Amino acid sequence: VYAAVPSSATANPVWGGWAQGLGDWERDKALSATDVSHFNSTYSAQGGLDRTWQGLTSSDDALVVGIVSSWTASHVSYDNSPTTMQLVGPGVGVYSLYVKGGFSADLTTKFDFLQMRQDFAGLASNVSLGVTNAGVSGNLQYKVTWAGNNFVEPTTGFSFTHTMFGGGAAALNLEDASTLRLQAGARLGTTWEVNGVSIDSSLKALVYGDAIAQGTSIAGAAFGPTIAPTDQGLVRGELDPAMCFNLAGGYSVTLSGMLRFGQGL
Repeated sequence: VYAAVPSSATANPVWGGWAQGLGDWERDKALSATDVSHFNSTYSAQGGLDRTWQGLTSSDDALVVGIVSSWTASHVSYDNSPTTMQLVGPGVGVYSLYVKGGFSADLTTKFDFLQMRQDFAGLASNVSLGVTNAGVSGNLQYKVTWAGNNFVEPTTGFSFTHTMFGGGAAALNLEDASTLRLQAGARLGTTWEVNGVSIDSSLKALVYGDAIAQGTSIAGAAFGPTIAPTDQGLVRGELDPAMCFNLAGGYSVTLSGMLRFGQGL
């Protein structure tokens, strides 16, 4: 039985799906005399399915709850060394978003089940071990609009990650790790229309740092020097430009980027 949606209600789909591709290239300089500069390239594909409930407590609120799955491959090479490392594996998680007027809050929990392969190019025995990455992140935002379609959205948030190494970690003297990242900033943007397509453009600027960064070090490894850099207390910045093209039929396409900079990066 089909019941027509009242004209006063927002005509949004109850179910939504999305897919995303990610490419990330990062070069990190040595943080200490015993650290090693390295280049990290990461590629990932992920997708999700979610459901939206509107009008829970008022006419201007909504709740989104969904599931996400992913596949990630990361490759690390080191300066002046033939040693390489790969991390490959799937991930799964859940996410939620609550919106009421200009206020919004989101929370995501995700687990990545990776296989770490360390190739020492004959300098030592190669190592392969499992790595489980568990994370939870959340953000609070408040969107303020002016002059029609212009907006600014202050935001603050956190990201906590705990990394657990499986059997074989002792050979590398790897320690389980915990990282708590705190961030604050704002998103500035506007919306316009071209040939019936609504385009949302924005630039998010963040200041962030690790309040906690424990573990994830190679401490006194038998095959090389002690490497124990830490990001704890270092202040960084991030710029995230994005453009979203809202197409007919409930479809949209988003292009986004990320530039990170700051102390000891």
